[in-house]
Amino acid sequence: HTRYWRDWSSDVCSSDLSLAQTATGNTGSMIQLKDASGQIVVTGEDNKSINTWLLKNFSKGNVVFTDGKNSSETSMNYSMLTGELCFMSEGLLYKVNKPVKKFSLTETTENNSEQLRQFENGFPAIDKNTPATFYELIFEGTKWIVLKYWYMQPRERTEYGGTTEKTFITLSDYYLFNQSSNTLQFLGDRLSVKKLTKAMPELQSAIMQWVEKNPASMKADADFVKLLHDIGGNP
Repeated sequence: HTRYWRDWSSDVCSSDLSLAQTATGNTGSMIQLKDASGQIVVTGEDNKSINTWLLKNFSKGNVVFTDGKNSSETSMNYSMLTGELCFMSEGLLYKVNKPVKKFSLTETTENNSEQLRQFENGFPAIDKNTPATFYELIFEGTKWIVLKYWYMQPRERTEYGGTTEKTFITLSDYYLFNQSSNTLQFLGDRLSVKKLTKAMPELQSAIMQWVEKNPASMKADADFVKLLHDIGGNP
């Protein structure tokens, strides 16, 4: 069932993270949405909520704070709607409000193996994103880092009979960070060989040679990670 929003600011947080409790949570899989006036956003069917979480299930997470301290929780997740790192404790949802530099989440894949997903902030501001924005690290070389920004945007959907409902869709954008020049480039909502060669002209020859030897289509993030790893990614 849905646990509606409550102000936990007067409670004491018992987590090892020693963080303030969130005022926006429920039992873990969903979050109720509210607009600026505090009204619950209509998202479709009665009592239906929007799943804002990056991972299907809350899982083990490790956090590095801006002060250099580390902590971990066994039930963490990242909200693509609010851009906040959250964790569950005793059936209640908390948000991490102590400044975070980076964190990792352990995701269980379909074949029951574990995949470590790493996130970091502190990159240059670009468009609507600020240095506080978290990005997933897709590839990290000594010069180039490929980043992925996850977020959600509202959409209006017209049902049969003319009824308009508000829903949210999950989106992601890719960026290329040059560590030498401390610059961030927008690559679009998907990776492509053309975009990479344009963004990294000094690697164009190596990229094209690799593609010729590996003619399989380049669609998944893992394909581009292998490409960059194989050619070094660090001219």
